[in-house]
Amino acid sequence: MIFSNYGKINQGMLSDLINTGLNWQESIGINPAVIKVIRSQDGIWEVLIRTGDSDYNKAGEGMDEELFNIAHFGIYYEYSAKQDCKLWLDDILISGVFIKDTIPPVLTDLKVKGSNTLLLTFSEPLDTFYGISPANFFAGEYIGYPAEISIEAPDILSLIFEKDFPAGTLLLFI
Repeated sequence: MIFSNYGKINQGMLSDLINTGLNWQESIGINPAVIKVIRSQDGIWEVLIRTGDSDYNKAGEGMDEELFNIAHFGIYYEYSAKQDCKLWLDDILISGVFIKDTIPPVLTDLKVKGSNTLLLTFSEPLDTFYGISPANFFAGEYIGYPAEISIEAPDILSLIFEKDFPAGTLLLFI
């Protein structure tokens, strides 16, 4: 039996959104089929399948209201070496209204975590795909830029400086 599952991976965790219960081998067989996955504004996901000239039929539905930055799309299937040529994928289209995030994260909390370390908390998860540049964090002439940046959580960074913070001195962080 081959069932269709639709899910998401967020911060390394896999969760199922929809299990159609569709036995692909029995319901579709070797016939071409079109799969359409739709997400409504309310977070309702639907899987629709069309074979031949038929109308789309709903194969499953799930709910997930979370909106997150979708950076990747993937398809995973598993067959034996003997069966692997029986599945063909073609004409994949991902469309919709994509809204660019134009509001930058705001620093909401700054804590001193040691003699040379700061813990920064931001209003939203940071885009860390290309890394975080030390050039974005200048701690004044005496301290300079961080030697190391550690991502503690999607919205929390640790800045580690080479020099210790001077005791009793007001520092300006830009």
